[in-house]
Amino acid sequence: MATCLVCGKSIKDGRKYCSQKCYHRSPHKGRPPTKPRKPCLICGKPVPRVNQKFCSMKCFGESIKGKERPELRKRETKICPICGNAFEVGGRTGHRNKIYCSLKCQHIVQRKPLGNMVFNKRSAWWRELRIKMMKRDNYQCQFCGKKGARKELQIHRIIPTNIELNFEEANLITCCHRCHSMINIATQLGYQNNPEFDPHKLVLMVRVK
Repeated sequence: MATCLVCGKSIKDGRKYCSQKCYHRSPHKGRPPTKPRKPCLICGKPVPRVNQKFCSMKCFGESIKGKERPELRKRETKICPICGNAFEVGGRTGHRNKIYCSLKCQHIVQRKPLGNMVFNKRSAWWRELRIKMMKRDNYQCQFCGKKGARKELQIHRIIPTNIELNFEEANLITCCHRCHSMINIATQLGYQNNPEFDPHKLVLMVRVK
């Protein structure tokens, strides 16, 4: 006969407690005891987790106080794949995994407009410019040759996210929905794979002559 681990009463074999009351009174409730926590290397208190070495950030700061940490001061020079400018990462600048020198170059790859480049597509001046570009291109997609109404056509910016050329007539071209999405994907892949990518050459290659 076995005995209850809490009250010591005799119970049937295969059980640890005589009742639910003794089960809830047990410190571990039938589970094996947890692993003992290691003492903190600075103050000796038990750490919150098994794999930790210090009980708090204060003790961690005491452990590195007065020590030289050259890996935090090490800087690295990288080249931006979009504009080719050199920039530093690491040290006080941080961002060791940074790829592009600025948000402008990053948004060119991600095809995201910057905050100062957002415009209202419903404004009167943009509608006039859009109609003017469609009349110039004879209401025809310049990539597949498809003709359509205003709702079926869109205006593509050859050089994306460029403040100076955002609304220049030479940078705007008429295209259909399907060609617009395809040329946007091709432009994005071109910027990702080639730092010296020229979107004008891509447009000349695909454009109907």
